[in-house]
This record gives sequence, C-alpha cells and structure tokens, in this order.
Amino acid sequence: TEAGNVGIGATTPEQKLEVTGNILASAAGDIDLTLRSTTEDDARFTLRSVAVAGNTARLDILSSASTAFVSIASSGNVGIGTTGPGYSLDIFNSANNAMRLNTSNTAGTRLEIARSGTTYTYFGAGGSILGTGNNDDTALIAWTSRDLRLGAGAAETVTLKSGGNVGIGTTAPLTKLEVQGTASASNLLT
Repeated sequence: TEAGNVGIGATTPEQKLEVTGNILASAAGDIDLTLRSTTEDDARFTLRSVAVAGNTARLDILSSASTAFVSIASSGNVGIGTTGPGYSLDIFNSANNAMRLNTSNTAGTRLEIARSGTTYTYFGAGGSILGTGNNDDTALIAWTSRDLRLGAGAAETVTLKSGGNVGIGTTAPLTKLEVQGTASASNLLT
C-alpha cells in the first residue's frame, strides 16, 4: 500500500504486515519469532519452538537474555522457570519464593485444589493441609507419619506427635500431654 503496509491474503492491510490465513514456519532445528520494542533495551521477547531429539518438544517464551520464562511441553505440561515441566504446572525459582498468590479481596486469598468434589487449601511443605471436606469439618493435618508443629516467634511451641502425644514446650512428648515449663489450670474436672 502507499502507507508501506504489506498484506498477504489481505487487500487493505492495516499494519506493517497483515496475514489473512495460517502461517507456517519450519526449519530443521529451533524456530524463533522475536518481538522487540525499539524504545526499550530490555523489551524483547522470543517465542521459540524447540526441537529436542528423542525428547519432548516444547514452546518457550524467552527473555531478552534468552532465558526461558515459560515452557509449554508437547505433553501439555507448563513450566515456569523450568524447561522440563514434569507436572501440569511446574514452577521453579532458585533465587526467590517460587509462587505468590495475591488479591485485593479483603476476605483473603486461598488456593483451592479439588479432588473428587472435596476442596482443600494447601500450604507449607511436607503434606500439611488446612481445609474443609465434604462434611464441612475443618482440619489441620500433617499427612503420613509426620508431626504437626505450631510455633510463634520462629520457635516451635506446640507439637502433636503422629502417635497422639502433645508437647507444649517440648518437641518430644512422652505422654498424652507433656508440658515443659510452668503451667496453670483452673476448673479441673475430677
């Protein structure tokens, strides 16, 4: 056109390049489509189709430093910070926290993971669960044979052992309730 726009399958292109129909780019190795803003040095992103011999092919989104931010494997798994996602969503970051959920909702943020119609909220590591099941009971559970520990001020203050013993001020209670330190009680049942 007079404006310098090119149309492929388009008779009145509105952009520098306008294609009506599908586009096929092929090569023997990786294929890149780079998007770059000329007004910002770090404003360059590349979509790369990665051919991995004998392995899972993937689509990567790369930074201006050619670091893969996001990878979508041909298996459908998505990786953030990893080019070999082993799960539906696989997040890795060696320098900082790997994931943050944030909302402006004043009621709070929660991550819901549903299994067979039951919703649990997971947090922490090692299989700890805070959640609500189908019967609306609320549970704080340490799965497998792990202990449940509560703390404050970076110190563990209460321990519930997997065998049922509870320790206050001790991480190794030997009886159903063991208190290390001063304790008081009132209105005891006899």
